[in-house]
Amino acid sequence: MARPKLSREQRLQVLTWIAADYSTPVIFQWMRDMKWPTITRRTLRYYRKRFDPQIQELRKQRLSLALTTGLALKEERVTRLKEEADMLELIKMEADKKTGRLWNEKAWRETVQQIADEMEPKSNELPPINVTNRIVFEEAIKKVYGTVNPDPVPDSD
Repeated sequence: MARPKLSREQRLQVLTWIAADYSTPVIFQWMRDMKWPTITRRTLRYYRKRFDPQIQELRKQRLSLALTTGLALKEERVTRLKEEADMLELIKMEADKKTGRLWNEKAWRETVQQIADEMEPKSNELPPINVTNRIVFEEAIKKVYGTVNPDPVPDSD
């Protein structure tokens, strides 16, 4: 059996790119940029099949991180918008040299509005279901229907 062309670390990086759904030409370009050994499309196809369970696990980890870190978090979005607003605050009254317009002031106002939009509660957001919410919900149903499992459609037979 021939020795693998890619090292273990290189192969893990290629699998990470595959899990991120980068196209084959993009992966090959990055490999050339890093001066890694060249592999064929056939080898890449083999990696996709042979390492499918690992690729699926990498996709799950990637999605989990995307939903629980960085700009997915409201606090992080507000923090970054605040930093941008602070930078614009310093230059908001500098006029455009040609027209005299205050473009930075408009950008500052828009950023402040985005912060306000992020801070107000969303009407379509439902609170997370937990034991307390479920108990409150079941009590409300009992008050209205007298039971937790009402039968809204009576049998006509």
